[in-house]
Amino acid sequence: MTKPRTHAPKLFIAGQWTDAQSKATREIVHHNGSAVIIPVFSDGRILMERQYRFAAGKKLWELPAGSIDKGETAFATAKRELAEETGLVASELTYLGMVERIGDGWHFVIHDFLTHVDAGARTALRAGDDAAEAHWVRTDQLATQPGLVPGLLDFLVDHGVVDGCP
Repeated sequence: MTKPRTHAPKLFIAGQWTDAQSKATREIVHHNGSAVIIPVFSDGRILMERQYRFAAGKKLWELPAGSIDKGETAFATAKRELAEETGLVASELTYLGMVERIGDGWHFVIHDFLTHVDAGARTALRAGDDAAEAHWVRTDQLATQPGLVPGLLDFLVDHGVVDGCP
């Protein structure tokens, strides 16, 4: 039996004392970072998966991604998440860079990777792990894709994966 991974962000409640009579409580999110992988098929389509996102309260179309496990590299995370969520194996990855998402009490670092997949990927594709669905999507259909995670199209344009929107 495989031991379950504990890669979810952890919430810590920290007490902070400013003097002998004052006390403030802060919520601090500890997160090892995340890796996103953009699988591109030989005809230019990209792999999208649909997952339920609690913060949005609905299923959204997004790229395979996940949290970096303790002791794991972002590179290894990207490969692992692609395999777990879609059944595909990435042979080569290109590092595109990283983005930061910062909010009140949290700061996430997300490493972005690109991989090209061959014709065999069409038959090997399956939704797995926490992905409800997985499909190859033409890039010219992304602008009208219902339920696309906010900011994803801009992200793909900025990284040169998709041409600017019509």
